[in-house]
Amino acid sequence: MAHTFQNIRRCIVIALCLGLALVPARSAEAGKYAGEFLQVAVGARPLGLGGAYCSLTQEGWAPFWNPAGSAHQRRLELSVQHATLFNLAEHEYINLALPLPSDATLGFSWIRLSVDDIPVFPEPGRFSGGELRPIEEWVVDPVKFFNDAEDAFIFTFAKMNHFDLDLGWQYFVLPMRIPLGLNLKYIRQSLGDATASGMGIDLGAQIGFGLDKLFDFEPLGYFVGGLNLQNIGKTALSWDTSAKHRDHIPFNVKFGFSYAQPFSARGTKATIAYDRDTAYQGQNHFGLEMAYRDRLALRLGLEGEKLAVGAGFRFWRLVLDYAFVSYDLGNIHRVSGSVGF
Repeated sequence: MAHTFQNIRRCIVIALCLGLALVPARSAEAGKYAGEFLQVAVGARPLGLGGAYCSLTQEGWAPFWNPAGSAHQRRLELSVQHATLFNLAEHEYINLALPLPSDATLGFSWIRLSVDDIPVFPEPGRFSGGELRPIEEWVVDPVKFFNDAEDAFIFTFAKMNHFDLDLGWQYFVLPMRIPLGLNLKYIRQSLGDATASGMGIDLGAQIGFGLDKLFDFEPLGYFVGGLNLQNIGKTALSWDTSAKHRDHIPFNVKFGFSYAQPFSARGTKATIAYDRDTAYQGQNHFGLEMAYRDRLALRLGLEGEKLAVGAGFRFWRLVLDYAFVSYDLGNIHRVSGSVGF
């Protein structure tokens, strides 16, 4: 058992390094790192927009950003991503969306963050006789290696709702789209010989309407607001060690809005987006996207003080996205894709 806890301590150091690089520096407080891998963003498009994606998501990245966005998927769709983080960890994401009758959608997702071949060194010896030991005696080969794997399996149900808001202004009616979504999450973490698992729930909603309809001015675009309640009830991870320790993933409220302004003369569209998270003392996200005929897109984002850039390409039902973000531990190049059937 002693070796198990030595392994856990060493792995926590690596996990904290990754977590501190990928979340705001002010969030570095003890006791708040359970489920930290669920803070590592998925999808190159949202990453290129600085994580301002709660109101924008309409594809396979929705279970991570806002499960309500899955309701927009009206065909069978597969979304995938693989990334190597700072040459330390492997990050995977797969989502399969299955449309159902009555504007409903089922989604199945898998997220994994793993670190392989973590070295375990023997405990350093004690000083004897008050004599200092040469540094060479402290440099030894690892006695063994172990792995860290963190997985989340997510079941998503989302439904699109249409509502006509009667404002009573000379029979004026504002059409609205209000998708709602639910995530059921099974989370499992393995650190050497110890494992932990738990269940979690997310609830999400979006509300969208045309400002051209609201203000009766055709050149205006479309507004969407988004809300995602993550880890309702503080998701608990129970370890299988003798102490039966439980870690709690903090509750997070993610909310934001976006506005898409079309320019019909050039076939282009500009979208601005803003998000905020309340966990880890809060974080702001800003994003800007310029799209041409929904085929090509350039993106700029800001996550705290981290600048992100990205690009996207769509051909028929194939979508490929790229993002670049600079972190303290190094630069991240992210590529992701999705295909509809």
